[in-house]
Amino acid sequence: MPDLKSFFSYKGRLGRLQYFLRQGAICIIFSLLGYSLDTPEGMFVSAFVQNILISLLMIARFHDLDKPGYWVIIPFVCDMITMALIFNGSINIMAGLCSLIASGIRIYTLFAPGTPGPNSYGNQP
Repeated sequence: MPDLKSFFSYKGRLGRLQYFLRQGAICIIFSLLGYSLDTPEGMFVSAFVQNILISLLMIARFHDLDKPGYWVIIPFVCDMITMALIFNGSINIMAGLCSLIASGIRIYTLFAPGTPGPNSYGNQP
C-alpha cells in the first residue's frame, strides 16, 4: 500500500488500473464529504479539492501515455467552468459542452493503453 505522498505523486507513470482505483477512492471520499457539508459552498470546495487531486493523478496517467502533464489543464478548466455555472444556477449549453470535453479526456485517460516499455517519463508501471 503506497503512502499518501506517492498516492498523489504526479511524477513518473501511472497505469490504468491504479489510476482507476485511486480516482474511484477520491471520488467516493469527496462526494460523501461534499454531501455531508450540505451547503453549496461546501460542496463547491469539496468538488474543487477533488478536482485538484484527480488532476495530480491524471498528470502521471498522461505520462504513461507519453504525453506532457500540462494536458490536464483542459479538463481542469472545463470542470471549473461547469461547477461555477452550476453553482450559480445557470445550467446551459456551455456547462454541457465543458462537461462533455472533460469527460471525453477522462475516458481517454482511463481506457487508452500506456506506452509499452520505457518512455520519456520512466519505466512501464
